[in-house]
Amino acid sequence: MTLSPGRCRLRFRDALRRTAGSEVIFWPDGSRGRVDAVVVGPYEFWPEALVVARDGGLLRLPAANIHEIDPQQRLVLASLPAAPPRPGARRPTAAFLAVDRSLEVGSRRLAQLAPSRGAQPRPAALAGVLEAGLRRRLDGELLELAARHRARGERVYLVSSYPEPVTQALAERLGLDGGLAPSALPVDAGRLRRLAGAQAGAAKADAVRRLAASDCLDLGASTAYADDATDRELLGAVGHPVALNPDRALRQLALARGWPLLERVGG
Repeated sequence: MTLSPGRCRLRFRDALRRTAGSEVIFWPDGSRGRVDAVVVGPYEFWPEALVVARDGGLLRLPAANIHEIDPQQRLVLASLPAAPPRPGARRPTAAFLAVDRSLEVGSRRLAQLAPSRGAQPRPAALAGVLEAGLRRRLDGELLELAARHRARGERVYLVSSYPEPVTQALAERLGLDGGLAPSALPVDAGRLRRLAGAQAGAAKADAVRRLAASDCLDLGASTAYADDATDRELLGAVGHPVALNPDRALRQLALARGWPLLERVGG
């Protein structure tokens, strides 16, 4: 059963909890272990983890490292967790782009994709509409920022309160390294649902922290750009927060906290 912890979340949880006693084959080294127990969060910001007996010891394996589950064959395929950095080694950094307010310009056009005969619009089609609105709103600023960070060897992620399949498709269209989003939201026929307010801000901050825990990112040396005050938790999670074409509330918050402001015509 091939499942992503970011998609089909309920099915993934059900399958995960049936794996106690299953054999684990680790990718890429081919070593093996056995699931002793399933831990239900929090574990390094992951809601579930496997406790695996391996090489005479116990290894906690976050759900994000699990790629395939076959409970009938009692088999779990998983990648090994990222190794902690060596003392004195420099951890990788990233830039996070949270621009939901700008994406709303595109979301208002989604009514043009009304489904016919009950068919749901594909995430790629929804992402295309959002991309068009985003490019009009920011006039290339977003891609300039992404290019600047990539030139420094940093990864760049889109962080959105829209459903994960749409966010991932949009990040791919923009040429970014990936998209981070709340995975539980469905892609509904006729409209694009999203989290809002404080709930959205907390979900995006959690997604960034999960990625940092999984990939050993140095959030203290990473950058986040946001255009809405609901993203204050995300901005506070990194060492280099930037208010990008902010709304009034975020602009006031940035001035109060000494965060840089990046304002352009059309913001």
